[in-house]
Amino acid sequence: MEDFHVSINETGRIVIPAPIRKKLNLRKGDDLIVKLSEQNIINIQTSKQYLDKLQNLIKSKDKNLTLSEDLINMRKEEQL
Repeated sequence: MEDFHVSINETGRIVIPAPIRKKLNLRKGDDLIVKLSEQNIINIQTSKQYLDKLQNLIKSKDKNLTLSEDLINMRKEEQL
């Protein structure tokens, strides 16, 4: 995907470019989860994407891992 130049307005808001909103099917009023990694990378997910990820952890096929180990592994993946 291409890079987009965005700016921050006086209230601290940025606009997500239309091609990205369309690809992610984002609509006005959607609830988003915003995280900042230790490497200062901003990650944005819809609440549904976040919930789906957590539900998949619970349904994990590797039953040798505990839920806490699954969560730790998920956080490590997010930081990559």
